[in-house]
Amino acid sequence: MPDWIEWIGFTGTGLTLAAWGMKGPVALRVTGLGSSLAFLCYGLLSGSLPVILTELLLIPLNGWRLSQHLRARPEGSPAHALEELARRDPQAARDLITAARRRLEASAPLQYRVHTPRLAAE
Repeated sequence: MPDWIEWIGFTGTGLTLAAWGMKGPVALRVTGLGSSLAFLCYGLLSGSLPVILTELLLIPLNGWRLSQHLRARPEGSPAHALEELARRDPQAARDLITAARRRLEASAPLQYRVHTPRLAAE
């Protein structure tokens, strides 16, 4: 096997190690996709069926998880907190939404009439 094919495999290994050190989920998934693509190339060029099959399973999985992270609400935002609550306790989330709606309805802006004083006839 030519050395350049081995270097593709080493690139995949390096990206895999880098992915294990990532803190953010988006960086982890992007690096994981890069690693999988490198290993897929290595598997195709070296004729390793187990590597090819593994990477063909990991690429869509990493892509799917990456899309989930990109669509997710920012952690700490009210929308994120509500989504987490809905996941853990759907009834509590419904109750919270109902209470918020009632509070909004109760505090709807009042309709003010503009009062203009009448001027005395001249």
